[in-house]
Formats: sequence, C-alpha cells, structure tokens
Amino acid sequence: MKKTSPFVFGILCAIAAVFLGACNLVNPDAIVNGYGCADASYDVPAGTSVPFSFPCSGQIWSTAQGTSILTWSESVPTPNVWYDQGTNSLTASPGAVFTGDLQYEILADDPEIGAIGTLTITTVPLTVSPSSQQGSGSTLVLNAGASGGTSPYVYQWTSSQPGETVAAVAMPTVAPSGTTTYTVTVKDAAVNAMFVTNSITVRPSTPVTVPNVTGLTQAAATAALQAASLVVGTVTFQANNTVPVGNVFSQSPVGGTTASAGSAVNLTVSSGIFSVQATANPSTVGPDGLSTLQATVTGGAPPYTYLWTPDANFILPNGNTLAAPVVFGVSTMSYQVTVTDSHGAQASALVTLTVSNP
Repeated sequence: MKKTSPFVFGILCAIAAVFLGACNLVNPDAIVNGYGCADASYDVPAGTSVPFSFPCSGQIWSTAQGTSILTWSESVPTPNVWYDQGTNSLTASPGAVFTGDLQYEILADDPEIGAIGTLTITTVPLTVSPSSQQGSGSTLVLNAGASGGTSPYVYQWTSSQPGETVAAVAMPTVAPSGTTTYTVTVKDAAVNAMFVTNSITVRPSTPVTVPNVTGLTQAAATAALQAASLVVGTVTFQANNTVPVGNVFSQSPVGGTTASAGSAVNLTVSSGIFSVQATANPSTVGPDGLSTLQATVTGGAPPYTYLWTPDANFILPNGNTLAAPVVFGVSTMSYQVTVTDSHGAQASALVTLTVSNP
C-alpha cells in the first residue's frame, strides 16, 4: 500500500487539531506494518570503544545527527541508507572510538513510516558529589549532586545511624542525632547503567539567630558573629556618604533570621565618602587641538585605578587608564571616568570636550 509521509501526516494532524482540538490521528502505515523502534541510551567513556545494541523490528534506516564517528558491525552507517539486520540490532564495531555525545535516529522498515527510536551515546561520565544544607529546625537537607551519564537517575541512600531510613530521592531531609555518614548510590538510565557511590559525613545542625551587626565596625561585627557560632563570609567595600569608614551598613542574611551554626554572614562595609570630579583643560579646542582630562578623587582608599570611556583620541597608548590623560579634539565628545579604590569601591564622573569649528 502507499506510504503516508511524515510531512503529509503532520498536515493531517494539524488540520485535525483545528477542528477537533487535538491531534488523534494515527499513522495507518505504522499500524499495518507493525514495525517500531525503542529508545535506547548508552554510557560510553570518551576515547573508548564499547559495544552496544539497538533493538528495532524489520529493516533499519539510520539518520545520523552530527558527524558519524562509529561503524556498525555489518555495514558503515551513512545517513539515509538502509540496513537489513537479521538480528534486529545494531552493534558498534570494536574499533569505534567515541569522543562526544551522539544521537542517531533509527526508523523501522521505511523512512516514511515515522516509527522512530533514538539511540543516544553519552560520553559524559556520571559523577556524584553529595552536600548538605540547613533544613527547618534541626533537620538537614542532603543533595546527591548527580550529573553526567544519562538521566533520569535512581537514588539509594544509607545512613550510619542505626534505624534511620533515608528517602530514595535526590534531596532527602534527615535529622542526624550525632555525627552521621550518609552514603548515596546513583544509577543512571542507560542500557549499560552506571552506578556511582559517594558519601558525606554531617553533624547535627544547631540553629542559631543571626545578630544584627549593621552600624558596627568590621572588627566588632566579626566578634559578634563569632560569638553567635557564625563566621564572616564575603566582605564588600562600598562608598557611603553617611556611614563612617570601616562600619558595616548591610549584611546577608539579615539580623534576626535563623541559620545553622557555622554558616557564613556576608558584610558590606563603608569605605566612606568616595567621589571623583572630571575636568578638561581647556574645555574647548579647535580641530586636532589638545586637552588634558583630569580625574580628581576625594576619599576612598588609595591606590586608585582609572578607566576613561570611550577609548578614543588619546595621545598615549593606554592613555584611558591615566589620571590625567591628553586627548586631541576630533569632534565634541563626552568622556566618563570610573575610579576604583583598593577596596573595590567605584566612583564615576563625566566631562565634555567641545571641539569648535574654525
């Protein structure tokens, strides 16, 4: 009988969706011929050769997605070429070497039937890196940290704490009564599934209240956090015209919230008044006339670095990184200077150099 192409079938399906609200048509050729392919995934370490098989009924038609770097045991796979595999499977040649993830679409009996299975070859190894974080109250939330291989994953956890059962999920909640080692085994979904096991040892989590350290000096804030069984995380310095130099003006997490003992609190510390004024001397020049741009800094913590933008018409190489660069006038242009102090705080200013026509 005449085959129905996927293109024609797709048009019929679209028309059905308009009038019926959904596409309920079934490709009659796929039913009559009864052919089909099942999806299959294989984990193959990069740079190695591992045999695999791909179950499929009837004759095989292969469409390679990407560059073909493997050969079948009975013939060389060229896109859009038929293969008659008496064993209903495809097997990689022993000399095939895999260097990157590949996908091959396999069509049964005829490329127009549309009975497609996808063979996926994954060369990214499965890795498991468990971690933990504070849960509610005294609980902890574990994270298997699985990646690579072929998803979805299956998880199995065990605990060194007698009688404790851990949910077989990626991120189970646990309540250790003492120092406990949790071991997770992850299985991926490949035909030749990989099993990777790793462990993490945790201590019971003691929730503490984060103190409010805004307004304190950095040293006093550090002492207050340590007294609360917390540690100082990232310290960022920013210009602030109202908070004295060296005092904390924001924190994360904020005071009054609950965190686990040993957690880090990030601080933002004032670097005081920090500003810059930009001038051009002279401010007006004729075509090709010279002018000196000047950045004058107030406050902050030296040494400073300078960056003028746009980087155009400077006399010296890298002139846009000088405090007082010389430029020549081509056309009227506005220059912005951004100054960064030794704490990383920044201040900016703008100046316009006017070029007059003769």
